[in-house]
Amino acid sequence: MRKMKDTETPVYNWLHQVGCADIRFVGGGNEDGPPDFIAMYHGKEVAVEATLLRFHADTKDAEEWDHKNETAIRRVAGDIYKQEREKGCGGWHIDIEFDRLQPFSTMKKGHWKDAFRKALWSESGGEIQLIHGAKKRGRGVTATLYAASNEGGINNVSDGEGAYLLPALVERATAAIREKSTKMLDAKNRGGRAVNYDCRWLALNDEILAVGKEETPLSESEIAAVENGILSEPRARLWGKIVLISRFQSARFPQNGLAGGGGGGDALRQAPLSPPNPVPMKYWALWQNPANRPL
Repeated sequence: MRKMKDTETPVYNWLHQVGCADIRFVGGGNEDGPPDFIAMYHGKEVAVEATLLRFHADTKDAEEWDHKNETAIRRVAGDIYKQEREKGCGGWHIDIEFDRLQPFSTMKKGHWKDAFRKALWSESGGEIQLIHGAKKRGRGVTATLYAASNEGGINNVSDGEGAYLLPALVERATAAIREKSTKMLDAKNRGGRAVNYDCRWLALNDEILAVGKEETPLSESEIAAVENGILSEPRARLWGKIVLISRFQSARFPQNGLAGGGGGGDALRQAPLSPPNPVPMKYWALWQNPANRPL
């Protein structure tokens, strides 16, 4: 029996948010297999499997490009901008874009800072690549400078960011669907606890878009392309719901009071988990079986 992982806790918070009751963590890693949670949703018992959705399939290749790391890079860029402004460089509004094919480890070297300082003294601005040579992957990391009539500064999010996240989102989500569907079917064939539930949800703890559907930087046609891309995976329809959840939009929930997870009947007899922090999380239902009650 193990405690709930940090990446599983946001899924529990979200289940409570959308109106689930009697939520129980049963993902103890035992041979019984999935799900991670069971809960009641408007009188119907559902089994919920949770997984982390990251940009990099191999986490050894990079300390993930996530909300925290991107914010840290922008903060450093903002400090450099202030220093160079004091020395007399022009005023700029600056968009910084990250291609997550670029390993985050390359940002630790500091070479991008020299390229950024040089860019700030440009006369014409425009898009400037901060990663050069063999170290550059994909679109690398770019700074786009627009002349400012005021003090200027670093913009938080570029409008074009979603365009190159879309393929990665579909690829990682469909890979997660295949993996979790295989585990669920294997568990059913072994007679594990997955056989006990007709309604199954797959909750994707998102570190790619990291926002809800209403805040995505994608157009309506791109949103449709993502949802159609998900359904191009035949096993997607094995799930009653497939939902993208942003843990960056919720306060951290303290671990005290959470029920541990065992397997089989022992887990089912445990008390429900404690109510979560009330801060709402953002989510995007990528697929919902029309035969089931919608979120």
